[in-house]
Amino acid sequence: GYIYDFADYGVLSMAQERGLWSFGLHVSWTAVTAAALWAVKQDKPFAWGMLTDKLFLVPFVIVILLHALWNSPLNLGLSVLLNPALAGVGFILALTYLAAGLKQYQLARQQGIDA
Repeated sequence: GYIYDFADYGVLSMAQERGLWSFGLHVSWTAVTAAALWAVKQDKPFAWGMLTDKLFLVPFVIVILLHALWNSPLNLGLSVLLNPALAGVGFILALTYLAAGLKQYQLARQQGIDA
């Protein structure tokens, strides 16, 4: 594709680096977004108004900001520092939601709720 036309300018190595990082970054951001929606939805049917709930909006805006940083010109010169930081924040958020979900599951089991 066209990316090879710019290989002499370092674009190919940048594309390879972004390709390697994109898997972990996008997976963690998707996990955070899904977990935030799940936290709002709980056992109720989905309603569009859930997307305006603060429990969903705050992590969703954080994910948007992380993705904006990923796509920003800052990432061109600072990718060695920025990519691990973006991945770290994403995975910390995802693991935080995972821990909350496991705690909720354990509580439901203790209360005898079929989880």
